[in-house]
Amino acid sequence: MKAIVQWSLFLLVSVPVLGQGKVIGKVTNADGISIAFANVVLLAGRDSSIAKMSMTDDSGRYEFSSIQAGSYVLRYSAVGYKDGVSPGFRIGASNTPVQREDVILSRANGSLESVVVKARVEKPLYTQSMEGMVVNVQNSILTKGSTILEVLARSPGVLVEVQSSSILFNGKSGVAIMINGKLLQLPLAQVMAMLNGMSADNVERIELLTNPSAKYDAEGSAGLINIVLKRNEEEGTKAMLNVAGGYGWGEKTVADLSLTHNSRNLNLYGDYSYTRDRSFSEWTAAGSEFPPFINSVMDFDVSSATRVTRTSHTASAGAEITLGNSVIGGSFIYNNILQVYNIRGNGTYDIHPDSLLLANSDLDGTNRWMSTISSVYFNRKLRTNENLNLNFDYLYYKNINPARVDNLYVDRNGSPAVLNDTLFPAGSLGSAHTPIKSFVAKADYLKQISKKVKLESGVKESWTTNSSESTIESQLDGSWVALADESNNLSMNERIDAAYASTTIQFDARTSLSVGLRYEYSHTHLDDRLKDQVVVNRNLSELFPDLFFSKKVNDHSTLEVSFSKRIRRPSYNDLASFISYNDFVSVFTGNPSLRPTITQNLKFGYVFKGTSFSVLVGRDDYPIAQAQVVTSPTKRWLYVSPQNLQYQNNLTFQADLPLKVANWWRMNYGFVGGWHQFKLDYTVIPVGKTYFGYSTYSTQTFGLPANFGAELSGRYFSHFYSGSALIRGFYTVNAGIKKVFSGNGGTVQFSVEDLFESYHIRSAFGSLTEEAFDLRSHLSFSPESRLTRIYKLSYSRSFGKRSISERKNQTNGYQDEDSRVRKY
Repeated sequence: MKAIVQWSLFLLVSVPVLGQGKVIGKVTNADGISIAFANVVLLAGRDSSIAKMSMTDDSGRYEFSSIQAGSYVLRYSAVGYKDGVSPGFRIGASNTPVQREDVILSRANGSLESVVVKARVEKPLYTQSMEGMVVNVQNSILTKGSTILEVLARSPGVLVEVQSSSILFNGKSGVAIMINGKLLQLPLAQVMAMLNGMSADNVERIELLTNPSAKYDAEGSAGLINIVLKRNEEEGTKAMLNVAGGYGWGEKTVADLSLTHNSRNLNLYGDYSYTRDRSFSEWTAAGSEFPPFINSVMDFDVSSATRVTRTSHTASAGAEITLGNSVIGGSFIYNNILQVYNIRGNGTYDIHPDSLLLANSDLDGTNRWMSTISSVYFNRKLRTNENLNLNFDYLYYKNINPARVDNLYVDRNGSPAVLNDTLFPAGSLGSAHTPIKSFVAKADYLKQISKKVKLESGVKESWTTNSSESTIESQLDGSWVALADESNNLSMNERIDAAYASTTIQFDARTSLSVGLRYEYSHTHLDDRLKDQVVVNRNLSELFPDLFFSKKVNDHSTLEVSFSKRIRRPSYNDLASFISYNDFVSVFTGNPSLRPTITQNLKFGYVFKGTSFSVLVGRDDYPIAQAQVVTSPTKRWLYVSPQNLQYQNNLTFQADLPLKVANWWRMNYGFVGGWHQFKLDYTVIPVGKTYFGYSTYSTQTFGLPANFGAELSGRYFSHFYSGSALIRGFYTVNAGIKKVFSGNGGTVQFSVEDLFESYHIRSAFGSLTEEAFDLRSHLSFSPESRLTRIYKLSYSRSFGKRSISERKNQTNGYQDEDSRVRKY
């Protein structure tokens, strides 16, 4: 009953009312030539939500009909031209058409021949695209004071599992992460650490791409998540300050300062952010198993409490110069994270019939991540409707992780247990050093062959080198001893060559088709230097086709069909075979025999008045499941490692429903779910399973008097399977309120994370089939918000004078609509 009452706070519905107005107009260039197939978006003047979208015909004309009475603004965009925004206008209650003046768009790389308004337009929180969904994160009150990882964890269909360092997307593992379209060639655990040290105040949007086109890397069997950082393109010098403080179990602090200076031919920007977070989490496990070396049933009940203090510094800068028809630019992002942690654990091991072992541990450690992402690019307009882009990227990442653990083992009488074994050491010293280097060279060519045909092609080559040196020393009889299987010196080299070509045909103003093909060749080589042996030496050559078809049925609805093929290559951490201690029965390790995952998806979509529905049929061959349990070759250990399933078939439904209750109240509901069928054979008894799993999300936004606003959002995940592990359902609810001060006085926002302290991850082994060592266990992970709500208060304000072109438009009938434009 409590859960029902809590969900009822935001499970509401409404029916919008349509009007009868009409808007017609034409888009041309500075020479008076009509621009065909330009995008025209009709925006509500009050809050910039998208009312309708259209495209110009062969003569550059557009038309909107059945428009509700009210204030509106038009936004124009076309390939090779700078975006434009119209002055505000009104639609009356009559059916009289509103004739707009011809719109003149200037060339993107040429001189300004007319005034173009360079203003950012407020967008809905969620918008649909052919390749997936876009989350406009700055439109959420909850963004301020959060890290990028925290915002990503609140995105539709995304589940961030901190306890296992994994990210699930629409119920599947194997997601690839990009920043500004550049793939992060890092293991997912390292990517998560980086995103958790970067402020979300710098993010413009998050693109959740379920069916990316051939121009993107084929990596990511579950899809791609592209994090697009903010960039201010208004002329002039501006600054933006964001500060936030909060408290849960411990204090949270975020401070961010960004500077931009833009002129006609030179753009400069820089940003620095600092975050500090002191947090707490708990983990428990209870169950039974039958270790062969004990030859008896053993019941266990273990728990741990983790205290972490994390500080991070992130700096970024970039420059872009326009020289005639060429653009030259460069950028870098530097991130430095220091994490100091303490883990206290205790466990009870009851060995039948009468032995009892009590274990207590106290682990202190530090973890430092340092990374630099640098990029240089060159864009050249070769001739009309023909462009060449060159990109060179370099990523350097380093992780240093020393740690010490002190252990105490006693019997049922409280007497110290004499175990003199590296499995039961009085103390352990651990050290790890992991540098990763990645270099990418890329060239893209685009040619608008005709008004109806566009060609895109490109080549890319990337080189990545990973190495790891780690050692665990055990304290035995007063001496520190390191065994071979507790040390490693691994080196991995991976090279990926790729080429793609894609053709887009715009048959008419309503119908388009895009067909692409990508080829990738990869070579992966992993050496164990201590054992002087090759762990992995694998070549893979694969073709990745894609298809996108769109048909605009009428002014209100569009049909879409797409197909794509993708891959997930095992990461360095997945393949590395070194072990790390879990308890005296189990260890964490990699799996050198992992195979890549190949995914094929066919998607059918339908969009009606901003509401989108889709059906996705997919097949994964050899999907990878993290943290599965298998028996070691010697039968002595329980290995906790990634494993390949044989296959997984998916039939997924997705819906996104924006609703308007009143001028001051908007809703957005979403659903992602369907049937999943998988089979695996690494357990003692192979098993197949078919189940229905889903997730839902809801966001309520309220426009309140005196420039106040509020937001209430929630998500629910049903039960699902990660390999043979059953993950039980859970939900979270978040809330926030903001106040915008007039006269550029800034914005104050207050938010509450996990309002009902409901974020609780529970999982089980042994419920689906018989596991190694006949393991039957129930695990529970409680993050900080489960133990205490997290409160955050933030303040943001922009500084700097407006550009001449912007001021000119504000004195030309634009004043009434100025309040709807969000400026940096």
